[in-house]
Amino acid sequence: MSAPAGGRLAGKVALITGGARGQGRSHAVRLAEEGADVVLVDICAPVASAPYATADPADLEQTVTLVEELDRRALAVRADVRDLAALQAAVDGAVAELGRIDIVVANAGIAGYAPALEMDETTWQEMIDINLTGAWKTVRAAAPAIVEGGRGGRSCSPARSPG
Repeated sequence: MSAPAGGRLAGKVALITGGARGQGRSHAVRLAEEGADVVLVDICAPVASAPYATADPADLEQTVTLVEELDRRALAVRADVRDLAALQAAVDGAVAELGRIDIVVANAGIAGYAPALEMDETTWQEMIDINLTGAWKTVRAAAPAIVEGGRGGRSCSPARSPG
């Protein structure tokens, strides 16, 4: 099934972390249905504290296929949201190949299923590093491309105190 020629997001590019499967895949397909091209970022490797199987390269390729079936472009990038340099490289590659970034979906995340009093510190820290710090690093890496593109966002200087 092909996407309509237009769509509310025609000509836009969306970067989605955790894009290999689950909610990330759903976001990618929906944005593609609305006309956006997508950059799919996923670690595609086991995460030590995750008590379940995480996405793998085949999952990422399946999402690419689903987007391409909608006549949209999909760029797959294997990167860890805990690695700011890798995210910046993904953004740079996306801008070089697709020309821009307009939308950021900081979707990557893991779940720890232990009660707070039983969860070990390593599990907690890995979850925070991916779910919280990874979201910040995703926005930190992608937002400059949006601002520099002149199609949204704004660079703000720190407030200056009077006198």
